[in-house]
Amino acid sequence: MKKILGLFLITLLVLCGSGSVFATDYFPEHPSLEDVVEDVLILRPVGLIRTVIEGAAFVVTLPVTIPLRKDEKAFDYLVRDPYNFTFKRPLGKN
Repeated sequence: MKKILGLFLITLLVLCGSGSVFATDYFPEHPSLEDVVEDVLILRPVGLIRTVIEGAAFVVTLPVTIPLRKDEKAFDYLVRDPYNFTFKRPLGKN
């Protein structure tokens, strides 16, 4: 059980990485079918998981970020960026 939990936690840490890992310098005007399928099957679910985990991390860090007046920056980084990556980005645009 501990091995499964450890593997799960490592997987979550990898998934919480920056969305820029998936970024490329190739931005066609109209995405290909492969780009759309990759986006729907891989990037959007990973983005959703990232949004949930980083949203929870934001709530946990509030006691530290509010007194330091860094709560807006933390919100942008931990909530707004993953949300925009998952829900506002055009389909097929990495």
